[in-house]
Amino acid sequence: MNGKSIKLSLISLIIACAALILATIPTYIIESKITKLENERIESKEPVTLEVKGITLSFGKKTEKRKVVDISLKIEKLNNYLLVSKVAMIVSVVFAIFFALFALTKEKNKPLNIGSIITACVAISWQYVAAGISTGVAIFILIMLLLSFGT
Repeated sequence: MNGKSIKLSLISLIIACAALILATIPTYIIESKITKLENERIESKEPVTLEVKGITLSFGKKTEKRKVVDISLKIEKLNNYLLVSKVAMIVSVVFAIFFALFALTKEKNKPLNIGSIITACVAISWQYVAAGISTGVAIFILIMLLLSFGT
């Protein structure tokens, strides 16, 4: 292959972008639905009954237990979808980094390959923002120290 071919680099960048999309959009949509269902489950509890000197007052709506169980099953199903989305994102990150490293040895196109590796790293650290930021800062400090000692 000549040095101007960028097919593998583009494939790795497309896969890395797909991983970033899988890390953000499904997670946001599914977690918002889970939050909505959890709030609905909290609201659908049994009514509170207060009895004082022979007078009985009930607060809240009476709901069926079947509705609470249905909500719990929906939440469990959404959590399974979220897990599948995360696994697909991790697999696509691994493929993106693999293609970028393979393309780096075959095509010698550094900027595009480094961009796809960075995009894949952003996708994987999106799930754990604090850990990703602290790891990124540590790597940046390490690189700066290595560069300062190298010159």
